[in-house]
Amino acid sequence: MKAFEKNLSSSHAMFSFEEDAFIHREVGVHVLFFLLAPDETNLVEWFTNRENKDFSYEFHQTVLQMLHDFDPSRTHWQLKSPAHTWWIDTLLKYYPQASLIVCLIVV
Repeated sequence: MKAFEKNLSSSHAMFSFEEDAFIHREVGVHVLFFLLAPDETNLVEWFTNRENKDFSYEFHQTVLQMLHDFDPSRTHWQLKSPAHTWWIDTLLKYYPQASLIVCLIVV
C-alpha cells in the first residue's frame, strides 16, 4: 500500500482537508449547513440556487490567484470540493479552461 500512496502523492497532494472547500466556507457556503438543514427551507433553496454563487466564486478565484502568486503550482490546481457539483456552470464561468473529471461509482 505504501508504494500506491507514494505514486498517488507524486501527482496529487494528500491532505486531511481540501483547501478549496475552506475557501467557500469563508463566505458562508458550507456543504454541512445544507446537509443539516431541514427540507423545504430557505437555506436549502439558497444553497442549491445556481444563480447566486458568483460572490463565492469571485472570492474563490481571488484566493486561488493570491495562492498562485505566492506559491505557484508546478502543473495545475486541483479543485475537489464536492460542492462544485451544484454550481458547475458558475465554476466554468470563473475557470473557463478547467477540465472536469467525473468519477462514477457503480455498486
